[in-house]
Amino acid sequence: MLSNPPNGLMGRELTTRFTPMALLAPGHAAPCPPRKLAIRGRAIAALAAVTVVLIIAAVLLPPIVPAGADLNDANQAAYARAIWPETQISLAMLMIFLPSLCYAVATRGAARGRLLIASISLLGLAVATFYVVISLQSYMAKPEAVYGSVTSLNGRTICLQYGTLSLIAGNEAVTRCFALDVPSEELRGAENWVREGWYVHVLVSPRGHVGFIAPVSGVLQ
Repeated sequence: MLSNPPNGLMGRELTTRFTPMALLAPGHAAPCPPRKLAIRGRAIAALAAVTVVLIIAAVLLPPIVPAGADLNDANQAAYARAIWPETQISLAMLMIFLPSLCYAVATRGAARGRLLIASISLLGLAVATFYVVISLQSYMAKPEAVYGSVTSLNGRTICLQYGTLSLIAGNEAVTRCFALDVPSEELRGAENWVREGWYVHVLVSPRGHVGFIAPVSGVLQ
């Protein structure tokens, strides 16, 4: 049989007195440490490591398609070696976005975050794939041999004028500018003759990149 409460603890005062006891109920335990954040951090670290490995592998990848240049010719072989890094760089760009797309598809998380990562990765993959295809086609194409007089040299851009020997036949001189993909050490060794007014021979890719350059002997400068 319940005993009566003490005098003066009736009604609202009794409820107020025992309310703090309810706050100590065992159902309100402190939250556990966020294990999901730790797991996601490890997954992101693994993603970064895989991305770095794939980028290094792409940069060091040897030619995997046949060259359009004649590798038995020393000049064209030098051209092929200078042009192939374009494909390596394009593949490295591809390797930046491919692991991110796989991560967005395989991981569990907020739908909006996964959709954002997947969208950015797909866009990057599309652009990188475009450049990979173009660079591979450029490497597999036969280089164009161009002979002309250097009209300007600005950094990695060289402009040549050719067709002057055909003026008698009514052809006008043409000036074209190309991007120099020749290795820096070869350019430093050619400083004496890669300059304005000198007649040179270049091998050019379909994208307008020069992979080989040499002076033309027997031509007055």
